[in-house]
Amino acid sequence: MNKFLTSALLVGSAVVSPISAACIKTYNGSATDVDVAIIGAGASGVYAAARLLDSNKTVVVLEQSDRIGGQTETYYDPTTGTPVNVGVKVFSNTTVTTDFLKRFDFPMGSLNVGETLATGTQYVDFATGRVLSNFTTTDPAAQAAAMQRYAAELAKYPNIKFGYNLGQPVPEDLVLPFGKFMEKHNLTGMAQTMFEFNSGYTPLLEIPALYILKYLNTYELQSLQSGQFIVAANGDSTTLYKNAAAFLGSRVVYGVRDMHIHRSSSAAKNGTGPMTITIGNSTTGPRTVRAKKLIFAAAPTLDNLRSTGLDLDATEADLFGKLSAGVFYSLVVEGTGVATANLRNRHPANPYGFPDQPFIYSVIPLPKTQGLAQVLLGSATPLTSAQVEARVTADIGRLPASLRGNSTTTPNVVDMAAHTWNVMAPVEDIKTGFYDRLEGLQGLKNTWYIGAAWATQSSTTIWEGLEQEFLPKLLATL
Repeated sequence: MNKFLTSALLVGSAVVSPISAACIKTYNGSATDVDVAIIGAGASGVYAAARLLDSNKTVVVLEQSDRIGGQTETYYDPTTGTPVNVGVKVFSNTTVTTDFLKRFDFPMGSLNVGETLATGTQYVDFATGRVLSNFTTTDPAAQAAAMQRYAAELAKYPNIKFGYNLGQPVPEDLVLPFGKFMEKHNLTGMAQTMFEFNSGYTPLLEIPALYILKYLNTYELQSLQSGQFIVAANGDSTTLYKNAAAFLGSRVVYGVRDMHIHRSSSAAKNGTGPMTITIGNSTTGPRTVRAKKLIFAAAPTLDNLRSTGLDLDATEADLFGKLSAGVFYSLVVEGTGVATANLRNRHPANPYGFPDQPFIYSVIPLPKTQGLAQVLLGSATPLTSAQVEARVTADIGRLPASLRGNSTTTPNVVDMAAHTWNVMAPVEDIKTGFYDRLEGLQGLKNTWYIGAAWATQSSTTIWEGLEQEFLPKLLATL
């Protein structure tokens, strides 16, 4: 299970301070001058904006969609109004996290993940539709012991939590395929939990251990071991960002299109000088933003960067061009007929029973809705909507009638959230210092990069990294 089932700016302090009247400014004209322009209004962009405002810096947040929150998305059942989180569902419990949630009146509840996984689960081979009545799960004592060994390995790499300070030579274990890493360190007792918790990291056994260690870090591991995560008591995780949007107000520009970012020649040479962002179309019409600093808070794939019109040089284009990403799909499906059991996918012929990707992870009925179920699907490469729908229809369609309540209805996807997942570099490039070179771009040309690609797919880790490391460094340059 991951953040989609589970999933401080002043040094030494996470205390939220009030916004001074001097830094509250609306942007209704055609030109805006700010200290910091932020591209992307997801978990990292919104947190950075709020905390920069706390330090009396002016900001503008440029967002291509019509909402903020990024991978925190909610679908509402049109019949009952029940919210279904198709994005972030849980947060790990840290002071930085709870302070941020309280700041925006997030109604905090709790969830015991262990109990959730243990309740009503049936294992099915979705490739054949066969119910795996004899599928063996891990003994709890063996899992707990494996988690302790994992914690000991994780403690060896404190410098990878918020970035990629790998050192040279890069430790061999960090570039091992995670399956080999598990075998080497006797961690196979937690393989099933790793598969559920790391949903979206696929194929799990082949991904370099570096990325799994970054995701299942100390914050996540502690919450997983205790079983306790923070959830929205009202069932709607987007409550956080609806309230944050009201606070940020017109500092957020929505529907941004036709953008071009020009960094001045002086910025290119010595990191000084302004940059100009021109926007051809947005909810407020064409406009220009002049900023001292730029924060890129979206996945730094080459396509994403180029879509903003960022004036990449050859070195930047080469480095970012090496990054690739998978996609994690969170779907709401009607007509599955699945009403009582939580169905989890396993392929008994494969190591640990992990299915061949792309594959459905699970089908979870949503009892407070009118016959809906949540379906999670992972792929190492992007799929078209038609491909996702075809996989869902075929896999659920071959389930036995006993699991579908004798329904013969064709499953229909009514909502699809596609999330960029696990941005990573090729192993050979990692070995030869790729991340040293990538980290070297931070602050160059007054441009900074934040978000899941630098931390991990965890709001808590993103916020902790901004609070403890990134924002103090940025503020020192303003």
